[in-house]
Amino acid sequence: MDIYLVQPSSICFSETLRIWYQAIISSIYHKSKDEIELELAQVRKAQEHPHDFAPIYNKYYDEIFVYISRRVENLDVVAELTSKTFTSCLSNLPKFKYMGVPFSAWLYKIAINEVRQFFRTRKNHPRTVCLSDKDFLAITQETVEASKYDLAHELVPKLLSTLSEKDLECIEMRFFEKKSFKEIGFALGLTEVNAKVRTYRILKKLKKIAPKIAL
Repeated sequence: MDIYLVQPSSICFSETLRIWYQAIISSIYHKSKDEIELELAQVRKAQEHPHDFAPIYNKYYDEIFVYISRRVENLDVVAELTSKTFTSCLSNLPKFKYMGVPFSAWLYKIAINEVRQFFRTRKNHPRTVCLSDKDFLAITQETVEASKYDLAHELVPKLLSTLSEKDLECIEMRFFEKKSFKEIGFALGLTEVNAKVRTYRILKKLKKIAPKIAL
């Protein structure tokens, strides 16, 4: 897998869009108990009356667009995959059951599947990994020896390129998107414990191969 490493600001075409992007990023993964209950109430309304899906679409469109744009650089493709995500969400909404994670986690799971399907059919399309300087530092500290930090901007993309799509998603959700292991497990079809175990196994693997790549 070819990894194209970018910072959030490089995806945006204007200062206004950059500010919008950062605002959405800061709010995506933090929901209070009251927020979760409110969104569940809206979901139940939409399950009974599909026309009540509009508030869900309006609330989450920007979040899903940003989520996909962190993985696919082409904004036309991002818009198409976002549309497919909501189409699939609406058609499968009657099947939704609360599983202890926010409804938005279910929506992200659909988005992940759309992104996976895109890369299955476009194997030569570069996979974007979007991370801030803070995110980059976090993954560097977890995978690269301190003596090699000066090579991190070359090493980290190579390390991430060795991962399968599922393993890359696991690292992204944990380190770049600050998801809990419960949310990661839900999105990837794992138990919370297995999500935690997989994450640490991936890190152990990356630490092991880092010295060889650095040669």
